[in-house]
Amino acid sequence: MKKEILDKFDPSFFKEEVKCDYRISETQKKLWAIEIDLVSELFRVCQKHNLRVFIYAGSLLGTIRHGGFIPWDDDMDLFLPREDYDKLVEVAPREFKEPYFLQNALSDREFFIGYSRLRNSDTTGILKWEKSLTYNNGVYIDIFVMDAFINDPVLVAKQRKKAKFYAKLAGHYYADPNKRSLKQKALLKLYQNTFCKLVSYETIIQKYNSILRMYEGKTDKYAILTHTDSFNNWCDKADIAETIWMDYENIKVPVPVNYKKLLKTQYGDYMKLPEPEDRGMDHGDNITYDPDIPYQEYIRKHP
Repeated sequence: MKKEILDKFDPSFFKEEVKCDYRISETQKKLWAIEIDLVSELFRVCQKHNLRVFIYAGSLLGTIRHGGFIPWDDDMDLFLPREDYDKLVEVAPREFKEPYFLQNALSDREFFIGYSRLRNSDTTGILKWEKSLTYNNGVYIDIFVMDAFINDPVLVAKQRKKAKFYAKLAGHYYADPNKRSLKQKALLKLYQNTFCKLVSYETIIQKYNSILRMYEGKTDKYAILTHTDSFNNWCDKADIAETIWMDYENIKVPVPVNYKKLLKTQYGDYMKLPEPEDRGMDHGDNITYDPDIPYQEYIRKHP
């Protein structure tokens, strides 16, 4: 891990310790430090451009229940309302300099996601299910987007079906045919040599985003529509109308004013700890982490 990040923390931060009957290793502490640095860089850009951003999901729960990371958590989640999110994507190329990289469907096209990740390219955080290793695989934080939400299961199901269709189309544009079965390889090549030549990738992404925004101005409810649990993470406009800054490890993070409602909607009795046997890393064995070397070097060493 780069000295620039190490120097932002007291050396004691990296010592192995036990919290809530869970052992936190030095490597996990390094991972946390990288993510806190990423969040701090995101806040810098958002404050410069007057963009609303909030801590979210497990990171919001950690803020309230633990004053920082949940001991067995390994990532950070944030969200921006759609208007602010789109502005962030617009300014990202000139604001985030190496090793920081805002990754999304337009900036890194080999693996489609409907939101963004801020990555540190000097580190390794490889999602094992991804089909491309040329895609940026640095340690990351998730940056979600809140869109207008219709609290109607039928309408949401139709909206999700349309969005999923365009997400699937987008995912094939830059996919590597050589990593598919013979049949899939032939179909993918046919798709890339026909449809992809007629309709631009940017058009598909624009259509995908327009579907997520289809209820804009028609409701005061918001949710993260890129995921399937919209009915567990929705909120009212008033819930995020104001920001409260709270302690999170060695920094402060922006919390929605009605954070209790958001946490109760998503987690129920959110102050209750899970049973000891259920306290484990959120992503488990799905991500390969190495906080000390760039992902490109890691891939060369572990082909």
